[in-house]
Amino acid sequence: GGFTLDAAEAVCNPHGDLGLDTLDGVASLTNKSLLRQMDTAEAESRFFMLETIREYASERLADSPEAEEISRRHARFFLSLAEQAEPELLGAEQALWLDTLEEEHDNLRAAIAWAGAHGEVETALLLGGALWRFWQIRGHLREGAMRLPEVLDLPSTTEYPEARAKALEGAGGIFYWMADWEKAERSYSECLELRRKLGDRAGLAEALYNLSFMFAVPPEPRRDLDRSQELGKEALELYREIGDRRGEAKGLWHISNIHQIRNEWQPSLDATEAALELFREVDDRFGMGWALHSSGLAAVGLGDLVRAQSAITEALDLFVAAGDLTGIALALADVSILELVRGESERSIRLHGAALSAERQSGQGLVTNYGGYLPWNEEMRRRTVSDADYEKLLAEGKAMSVDEAVAYALRRNDSS
Repeated sequence: GGFTLDAAEAVCNPHGDLGLDTLDGVASLTNKSLLRQMDTAEAESRFFMLETIREYASERLADSPEAEEISRRHARFFLSLAEQAEPELLGAEQALWLDTLEEEHDNLRAAIAWAGAHGEVETALLLGGALWRFWQIRGHLREGAMRLPEVLDLPSTTEYPEARAKALEGAGGIFYWMADWEKAERSYSECLELRRKLGDRAGLAEALYNLSFMFAVPPEPRRDLDRSQELGKEALELYREIGDRRGEAKGLWHISNIHQIRNEWQPSLDATEAALELFREVDDRFGMGWALHSSGLAAVGLGDLVRAQSAITEALDLFVAAGDLTGIALALADVSILELVRGESERSIRLHGAALSAERQSGQGLVTNYGGYLPWNEEMRRRTVSDADYEKLLAEGKAMSVDEAVAYALRRNDSS
């Protein structure tokens, strides 16, 4: 993972009492080949230690009376970074911030592990809550599914209700994307209970919105659309009361999903287009991608395949720009459905295989969940070719890399 000068200054020399300038010290170590410098196009230089030097330095640090304080500063610096990045992961600079967290992932792992092991419970909870969206977008869902329960099981977490609520929201999100409905609902329900006690209306709106999906997206017999609508309506009213335009967009998108599950395509399209307008207004690229995904599926349902192509392509472009592996997987599934309705069954089956492969890589389960969400597409796809040809085409799609699958999805007239 390495480190930046900012991190070195904050962790090792926050009060300037080392007796030398941090830059000078790092430059001296680099000149002696004890550090290796790497420049990146979009960020400041990073410095890396040779493994043997790193091991030696770790041993010396462990013997130092300052070891705990240095580790604490390290954890708090990277908590600050994660919290700074968190609201940016949805907006115009999302790719830059996601790349930053990817570069710092080893430091973030070390921070959350140290905080959990050394009684810094609030820091561990807040780190987990701030990082969950990064873990989701960049295909680290399995890691999130390991780390968030670990921090939530730490002793004394109930002494930090706001931090616990944040970590529960993150755990719910991770398990939702993995289609682990029982764990997701349990996390979201406890989060909602805490948010009601805390009286934080913004947090309450978010908790209601999150829980609403537990009664919409899972397949039968879990699904309860009336309950989902009730929670979503309460969330939307709260978002509007507090003037949260992004939240209002999310509430409208939820309405679109309810109509979609009921195959009410025009109301679904109307709601998601209203949501898309608001997402564009606040420049929420993440929300734009998912509204376009829903718009594309609604347009397929209405038989407007030109509109569907435009919406799904724009969604896929947004997900690719962010390196959003979970989004790419679902957009590939969307293109597969579009091609199926067009009568391009071989392309549809290959793209379905590619979507399943991207789903497996990311650790999510929502592509597979399409079987309960839009059951007709799988039945229709299997009827178009023999069982042997279906398995052959599916395997060809699964063998594609993500980049190859995206290129294939966007080459409408490719004959292969």
